[in-house]
Amino acid sequence: MDRFFRDCDHLNSALDATAARVSGGQLSLAQGQAINRAVGQVIKALAGEIEGRCLAPEEAAERLGLSRDEVVGLVERGELPAIRFEQVIRIEVQDLAKAGPTARPAPGESLSLQEAAERLGLTESTLRGWIKKGRIGAAKNQKGRWEIPAGEAARLAQERAGKG
Repeated sequence: MDRFFRDCDHLNSALDATAARVSGGQLSLAQGQAINRAVGQVIKALAGEIEGRCLAPEEAAERLGLSRDEVVGLVERGELPAIRFEQVIRIEVQDLAKAGPTARPAPGESLSLQEAAERLGLTESTLRGWIKKGRIGAAKNQKGRWEIPAGEAARLAQERAGKG
């Protein structure tokens, strides 16, 4: 929650600075409105984070089995869609599957789709659907097959056990 409030403070400062620059004639009204729209998108993403629809880079990294820097690199290269404004980056959960083969977990730390489905008591089809919806983090390996980080499978198993 501290990160949420820090990011909100940063966005408020950006809005104040934009208003001052428009008033001072350093930015046109159209430029100021464009900045305000961008900030609005980030605010929606922050609200989505609270509802579980968006993730900070650290959280996305954990789900993908990558470091924060690797996730930010994917975002900067356009390989992972994200909502961004200055220092604030949020990634929609449903976009995690778009990270592609570069988001492979380390060998030995992942399960095949079949293995994960068996451990979770799900069909492969159900699990594949959950991957595409972003409910569970996964990535395709070099052969184009889904790999699920063992930690993600464990997280989902624990989540399902709590609901059962």
